[in-house]
Amino acid sequence: MTQKLTTFVHVVNPDTLENVVLEPGQTVPSWAKDQVTNPKAFEATDDEPTAAADETTDTSESDYDPASDDVDGVNNYLANADEDEVQRVLAAEAAGKNRKGIVEGPYAEVD
Repeated sequence: MTQKLTTFVHVVNPDTLENVVLEPGQTVPSWAKDQVTNPKAFEATDDEPTAAADETTDTSESDYDPASDDVDGVNNYLANADEDEVQRVLAAEAAGKNRKGIVEGPYAEVD
């Protein structure tokens, strides 16, 4: 199954050890699939229901834990999150690892 991206993601090519930026609409290479951990980075496919279509999904609370991701991963997640989720993740990050690239990063000032 091919998955296309909805946002920019940064991955490392394991063969060359070069940083690679994948763009929205681009198909993720097989070597990069394990590096893209945010499910919101992918377009929904016909065989995968979206959160809106899944009535059991509670979007008011997320299981996403910023401590389990690197700075780029957290910021990629925040790029697709609603304002409440951004605030929740930023608060969790501030109470946890408190990484400057997140708590003072591009999503730190959501009004």
